[in-house]
Amino acid sequence: MRATFFGLVVTGVAAYSGGWGSLREQFLHPGTAAATVLSELVHLDDPKDAPPVVVHKKKAGGGYKKGSPLYDKQQQKKNQTTTPKPAVKEQTCTEPVPKVSTTMECVVTLLCIFFAVHTANMVARTINSFTGTATKLVEIMQAGVSVVNLAPMLGLLFIGTRLRAIYLAQGPPEKYDLPQDWVQGAMQAASWSLLILVLAAVALPAVGPDAKSGSGGGAAGLAVVAVKVAAAVVVNSCALVVAIGAVVMEAPDSVWGNKEPAVSPALDGLLVLSCQYFTVLAGLEVVRAVMQFTSAGQSVTVQNVEASLVSTAVHAQIAPVLGVLFLAARMRKVETKTDDIPEEVMTACFYVAAYTLLVMLVVVFVLPVAFGGQCRTVDGEADIVLEGGKPAIATAFVVCRLVAMSIIAVAMTVIIWGIYAYERAGKEATPAMFSVVTIGLTYFVIFAALFLALGVKQLTMGPNPQSSSALRTTCVAFDAARMSAMFGLMLAVLILGVHMRAKSITYNKGHPQTYAQQAMFIVTFTVLAQCIMAFILPFVAGGPTIVDGEIDPAAVRNKTVGIVMNTLKYLCLFLLYACAIALIVSLFTMDCENTAEGRVGSDFGLGDLGSSTGSDSMGGNSTGSESSEGGDAQFEMTTIAPKFF
Repeated sequence: MRATFFGLVVTGVAAYSGGWGSLREQFLHPGTAAATVLSELVHLDDPKDAPPVVVHKKKAGGGYKKGSPLYDKQQQKKNQTTTPKPAVKEQTCTEPVPKVSTTMECVVTLLCIFFAVHTANMVARTINSFTGTATKLVEIMQAGVSVVNLAPMLGLLFIGTRLRAIYLAQGPPEKYDLPQDWVQGAMQAASWSLLILVLAAVALPAVGPDAKSGSGGGAAGLAVVAVKVAAAVVVNSCALVVAIGAVVMEAPDSVWGNKEPAVSPALDGLLVLSCQYFTVLAGLEVVRAVMQFTSAGQSVTVQNVEASLVSTAVHAQIAPVLGVLFLAARMRKVETKTDDIPEEVMTACFYVAAYTLLVMLVVVFVLPVAFGGQCRTVDGEADIVLEGGKPAIATAFVVCRLVAMSIIAVAMTVIIWGIYAYERAGKEATPAMFSVVTIGLTYFVIFAALFLALGVKQLTMGPNPQSSSALRTTCVAFDAARMSAMFGLMLAVLILGVHMRAKSITYNKGHPQTYAQQAMFIVTFTVLAQCIMAFILPFVAGGPTIVDGEIDPAAVRNKTVGIVMNTLKYLCLFLLYACAIALIVSLFTMDCENTAEGRVGSDFGLGDLGSSTGSDSMGGNSTGSESSEGGDAQFEMTTIAPKFF
């Protein structure tokens, strides 16, 4: 003890004379008096056997410095939220399984309407390409396509609103009456009003007044126009109601206290895209109604506005692609809980993509209208040309569109990179993420290639391109591939919903049935094959002339090849129908047993599935659920609330 007392005295003197830094050095170096004291206090004979000393570096008022042993743990705690966690018992499945939510019922309704109209349009175009006798039928079905393309954006808006409700409830949103009853009612009204809108749009070319002169049609035609306008007003108004409901949705006090979480940038970007999309299509319907009710259709100005809105509506179809990726990125982030991707980067990409699209839509609409010449479409609805004015304006129009597409492409690339970078070590992306990302990327690549080809054609050939140009055929081919890819875009919305349903009834631990996951893979590759067939067809079966953006039926040079290619195209369509039915059946027949079958891996479920139960978008400990409206299931929650999700 004498040595111990002497050592303590020496230590005190060292601390007094040299400061605490000197004291630390005394303990760190064996042989010093302080080290001897330490060894005696822990009953060690040799000071060299003293336990290692861990040094922590701290900054006054700032916590541990980088490099300190506790720095990583400190950062993890900083990234975690202090949101209260519902104290509920852990379960593995909801018994009884809740009914399918109103959100998913509406998504299925939208998908059925979408598939019916696009299939009829494909059949009409096929008949026209070989016989030339279905021109009126093509016009009728094209009118239906122009309005049914609202379906993918409506479905994304519905799913995004429900995810907002899940986030605020930190569990089953029905416990807090979320989404609001009036929002759910708006979803149903929008879905069924879209059906009425499609029926009116299809009937209008047959019985309605002439779109340009406003003459003809009689009382029956005017009645159809009135029904169409009323249905369009209901659809767009209900979409606005759903968007408002997502923004004003109140957070439960029992979960968040006085803290009101803001709308995440991912959902915010989706709402911006929705506003753009519905505004453009609503404006187009208003102009067409004015042209049919009055004699304004004879005005060159009104015709220019209508042509510009048609082209703008085609450009706006990029919005659903971005919306799918926004929701996929949100789900992936919540699942992986990683901070490897700076949230500022992803947030910036959301807003850059959304607002760049807004700028492009404004340019596409304003320049042709303000140009003062005459606007008309040549090779498809996206190909709008300007005649009778300064060539510099037409060049600026093309350049602005290409620059905007380039910026959106960069933002999309970063978002897709972020989705896959969110993976945890050793875990593959699940079929849902693989499918929606691949479909979205396919659609955008086709879109970008179409605009590039159109830009080159307009800059090199002017407003009156040669009828036998290979570049014109390329533009028609890309436009046909774009319309084929629309099937995949609607299926991507359904895939997100099916995956969300599986997570909800298994407390984020299960997956859709094995056949449903296999259907997701089949959808992905079938969409790719269908787009390839649609692209190749104009080259192998087309003639030397193009009429109104279509291959001249009288000039088809190889009908045998055309029949073969069309057969393959319809085989792909049949597979898409089969997969859609499988996914819908999966949605309504999920239970505790079949959602525990495991995740289909990179062998697409054809090999040994193993016992993997890795989680995807909502994660094993995420904030997500998707219980039915009116259900009262209880969820185990571990709160994860990243800033931009």
